[in-house]
Amino acid sequence: MGDSFVLYRAVTSLSGSNAPASGKYVLFLQSETAAANASNNPAASGYAAISLQTGGALALGGALPDNTAISCSAKMSKDGIWPVYMVPTSYKNKGMIVGWQTNTPLGQCEGELFWFKPGASFATLLTSSGALFEAPATNTQYEMVLAGGTSSPLAVTKARQFAPQAPVEQISLLSTGVLSGYLDINHDKLAFKGAFISPSLGGAGFILGTNGQTSGFQIPPQP
Repeated sequence: MGDSFVLYRAVTSLSGSNAPASGKYVLFLQSETAAANASNNPAASGYAAISLQTGGALALGGALPDNTAISCSAKMSKDGIWPVYMVPTSYKNKGMIVGWQTNTPLGQCEGELFWFKPGASFATLLTSSGALFEAPATNTQYEMVLAGGTSSPLAVTKARQFAPQAPVEQISLLSTGVLSGYLDINHDKLAFKGAFISPSLGGAGFILGTNGQTSGFQIPPQP
């Protein structure tokens, strides 16, 4: 028997009871390999910010758990299924991220992506999960959990931004849900990147170490 193919027709308008909600989505990209080796520490998580238009077109931008920049565009099917195919510029056509994502009418997005990284015989699955972006509510309280269980409080300002407190020196939350900032760890200024999805899902990302490796952080959801 020959190979079989499944095709999904792209839409020109998101309509009907099964159509996904348009808007700004945020995804966590968690490596199956990293999650298995994380022990009690947060695994480094990549992120993606997605803009889904009412016509079914979408654009994605973000970073993998190792800080590789990614981007792509696609068209949505009537049931919210869309393809992912990305070859990061730094891979020089020798690696890729490929798979399928599904957006739901309730504003969720999930999928499983195959990630092949060139030069290191590295291949793993990326679990992709997220939802429509919702900023943290004013005057609420979160924390950033680092490796070893170290945590730093993050109060939310009137502008719905996180207020830094040592070891977090700077933190910024964009209207797309993307997070960035700096930590002071043993007098080393370390950059971090990630995303915040919503109060019910929290945030996650990675910290760039002085050796070029990444470690993870989490912002747990509110109880």
